Amino acid sequence: MNWGVFFTFYFFISQVTALEKWHAYSKGEQKIRGCSNHISRSLSFDKGSKYSYAKYCKNVNALSTLVGCLADVNVNDTKMFKYIQHECIDEYEIDLPMENLTNAYAYLIQNGVTWKLLKERKYNSTTEILNTPVFLNKTLSTLYVKAQVNFLTSYTNSMYYGIGAVSYWLAVCLVGGLANWSMIWFPSLRNSMNGRISKLWRKWITIPALFGKKQAAVQKLGLFSALVPSRIESVISLLFFGLLIGVNAAEIKYIDQDPIFKVKKIALLRYFSDRTGIVCVVLIPILLLFGGRNNFLMWLTRWKYSTFIAYHRWVGRWVVLLAFLHSIGYTEYFIQYDTYASNMAETYVIWGVVGTACGCLILFQGLLYLRRNWYETFLVIHIILAAFFVIGTWYHVVELGFAQVMIAAIVVWGFDRIVRVARILHFGFPEAQVTLMKDKLEIIVPRPSHWKPIVGGYAWIYFGDKKYFWQSHPFTYMHDEQSVILYTTVHAGITQKIAQKLQDNPSGPSMKMRVSIEGPYGCATPIEHHSDVVFVAGGNGIPGMLNEFKHLLTNEKTKQRIKFNWIVKELTMFEEMAKHFAKLPLSNTEVNIFVTRQPALKSLMGSDESNDTDFKNEGKFDTLSGVSLLQSDFPDINFIMQRPDLDNLVQRDIEEAANSVAFVTCGPPIMVDELRSVIVDKIDKTNKRVDFYDTLEVWT
Repeated sequence: MNWGVFFTFYFFISQVTALEKWHAYSKGEQKIRGCSNHISRSLSFDKGSKYSYAKYCKNVNALSTLVGCLADVNVNDTKMFKYIQHECIDEYEIDLPMENLTNAYAYLIQNGVTWKLLKERKYNSTTEILNTPVFLNKTLSTLYVKAQVNFLTSYTNSMYYGIGAVSYWLAVCLVGGLANWSMIWFPSLRNSMNGRISKLWRKWITIPALFGKKQAAVQKLGLFSALVPSRIESVISLLFFGLLIGVNAAEIKYIDQDPIFKVKKIALLRYFSDRTGIVCVVLIPILLLFGGRNNFLMWLTRWKYSTFIAYHRWVGRWVVLLAFLHSIGYTEYFIQYDTYASNMAETYVIWGVVGTACGCLILFQGLLYLRRNWYETFLVIHIILAAFFVIGTWYHVVELGFAQVMIAAIVVWGFDRIVRVARILHFGFPEAQVTLMKDKLEIIVPRPSHWKPIVGGYAWIYFGDKKYFWQSHPFTYMHDEQSVILYTTVHAGITQKIAQKLQDNPSGPSMKMRVSIEGPYGCATPIEHHSDVVFVAGGNGIPGMLNEFKHLLTNEKTKQRIKFNWIVKELTMFEEMAKHFAKLPLSNTEVNIFVTRQPALKSLMGSDESNDTDFKNEGKFDTLSGVSLLQSDFPDINFIMQRPDLDNLVQRDIEEAANSVAFVTCGPPIMVDELRSVIVDKIDKTNKRVDFYDTLEVWT
């Protein structure tokens, strides 16, 4: 046994169990606190802190006064006596005998002075220590208890409201998971659930963009750009926002003549500030879970990574808003009591400011423009700010009873990181063959026999470079028995550095390089039980699509009619992938390659001439000899030298389908959005089941 690990683990567990735990106050406990508050604000029984509970544990006069107050508000029973006992033991290690409690009321009857007498004597609690118990004013005691119950009920229920907000997401994920898994467990449901309501649901809620056509494509909002969630994602996020408004406003009310918070504004400010802060903290674990790669909810729901990232962003925005409102509320609260300077010097408040400030910076730093143009810089800063947001929150709430919530958040984050490292080690660090192909890299990685790929999945790749080894880059992939194959366009950073090395390589544009793969992630598109499947790929969105296409073609159980459409700018894009098509049994399927520009055919025709004529509206042009050459090599593939009419393509495929058709797409966002719009328009215009699967992942 590694004793160092054992003692480290033991120390961690001991520290966690020693942390202040959140406590839900019962009605009886709340009334005890109300009586105690009344006593602490009005009387003095020792030289200790006015608000210390210890006086009831060791001073018979204070204890008798408390028991008398409890009798006035009908909470004078053994259960409450035991609570007082436990408080003395747990907080002050003072053993208070039960007989002291049971005899306290009799002691009050024998020795107590009345509240009225104290007032007549002009008793001053700041200068005079009492040596007798006191019969408190029953009306005032009742008012104190009522106000304390109102305050502690709101405080206690804040945790439950926060849990309710988290439960909303778990319920949404559960419903989504049941809907998606039921189509796999019970395939016949797909065709059964194709009535008017189902079609309207898909047409108006689950498939379309929020407004118009744009979803995958970036939307310009004045000076800013943004990715707008799908309609279903927007509905779910909007309902959550409405729920947050409700849980942060529920049961926040003022008690007339409140003796604790004498001014209504201050009382409501305190209740609201506590509520927003507690709900904010409770949401942090789900916020971190949504942002992780090893989010178990992705398996439960079969939703895309980009879907959870969208929810991660929106939950993050609401969490930061709640933290901001909590901070502003308490700032005003401190100002009202003229304690701003002293409170802001408290360590836990300073860390709260750090956490809120980091959260606000994340909102600005996470703008799409910054993510897209300086992603690696964004990622490093994002992780640092997020870490200090969590650290700041930890030190802000650890002594307030919310440590366990933050431990859950840290465990979620730590689990994701540990599993990521485990996945990397599980794959190993083999030498990949990296080849420069015009403006992209082909990376062929030897696949360990124990590494099981997911059809339609994705993975992150790490390059063995001294400067960039810590970076990970996500890709959909292809695979065979020996290899995992990835393609990436050359951009600034590590891919540009590798491309430059390959260009300068005297032995040619190919070399060996150590890499590792973290994955696989994702799940296969549920298309195996449709009568017809139509793939529509665009540009570089080919690897994952081709992988799923290959899986269906080579599956002996497949009895579907399958079509594959790939829209490319130039024929050279097909030439780069031709070896993969050559391995596929294409005789019983339809494959269409749409070429939107005349290609540079040097490698096909032995010519240096290039013409980038765009075919937006020009229709067909004369077939080149290079195309004829490809056609002879791939007789089962149709090379169509024009931009496809997606409306006609979809209409034809629906008409030719037997009873259900699945459209699967990945490619440029504009193409994906256009295809989505066309399919949405046709869902309710046919008796056949029409499904749309957008496999485009938005990583940033």
